[in-house]
Amino acid sequence: SYEDLVPNLYYLKNQPNAIPYITSYYEKKWGFCLSYNDFRKLNKNSTYKVLIDSEFDSNGVLNYGELLIPGKTKEEIFFSSYICHPQMVNNELSGPSVLVGIADYLKNKNNYYSYRFVLIPETIGSITYLSKNLDHLKKYVKGGYNITCVGDERDWGLVPSRHGENISDKVGEHILKHNIKKYTKYSWLDRGSDERQYCAPGIDLPISSITRTKYGNYPEYHTSLDNFDLVTKKGLEQSLEIYLQCVKVFELSKNIKPKINVFCEPQLGKRGLYPNTSTKNSAAKIRNMMNFISYCDGNNTILEISEFCNISFFESIDIYQKIESANLFR
Repeated sequence: SYEDLVPNLYYLKNQPNAIPYITSYYEKKWGFCLSYNDFRKLNKNSTYKVLIDSEFDSNGVLNYGELLIPGKTKEEIFFSSYICHPQMVNNELSGPSVLVGIADYLKNKNNYYSYRFVLIPETIGSITYLSKNLDHLKKYVKGGYNITCVGDERDWGLVPSRHGENISDKVGEHILKHNIKKYTKYSWLDRGSDERQYCAPGIDLPISSITRTKYGNYPEYHTSLDNFDLVTKKGLEQSLEIYLQCVKVFELSKNIKPKINVFCEPQLGKRGLYPNTSTKNSAAKIRNMMNFISYCDGNNTILEISEFCNISFFESIDIYQKIESANLFR
């Protein structure tokens, strides 16, 4: 009857055209999602037949996809996204799309790090994957990101690890700061995706997450309105570029901690590091180089020195390479 059916129907009165995404785990429960407008069309005097073509299988399986792109070292950068939200675009397809874009960029390159990519069901998939691979991940993973909600053009965000201070947090924040005019820096308390598992106590992998508009923060979230009206080609391309910038930081830095090999400040002119013509722009470059050198005591990474000097990592790498070519490092 209509009265028996209604408790098992899910809709949103405040979004009458939207079909909600509702889940229920670990108990035998059934239901149907529909728009409120369609719900109102149901005949209260009709009898309804319910057919759900499914079964509970205690011997079932959980499938996931995994790709390893070997590098010069066995140390890994880890990327994860999920494949469990049917018919949603920002909260589903955007993450795997950007993840595949990163893998495609790296697959034929002579990479320093090895790169591991996984596509899993959210939460239960990451728990399963960790249960099978934790020892390896703890030994080899040096950084990485959980990729989700990266397809729209409204906002940018950084969801950090539990303490917000691992290398992936720092790389992500640095890249956002030097490329995006405005972004939201969340706290661990704002978490909601698989970073919950990768950064859980006792797991503590160096994982972070860069998003566009974060899950739960846009009205289309977990509804049928999360579609290609929300996600754009431009939004996906911008997200891919930001993640590739993070990859380049890992590749170029290699956790190098440069140490200068001269007594006091080096004389730049005789080493070809001082411009022949002094301009306002060249003066700033020399200042940045001298600032960079002042932190080259063997205790700071290139990324850390970039933060101390308030310059982009890629400007720091250019400075580092020039100083290295002048044989000023031990």
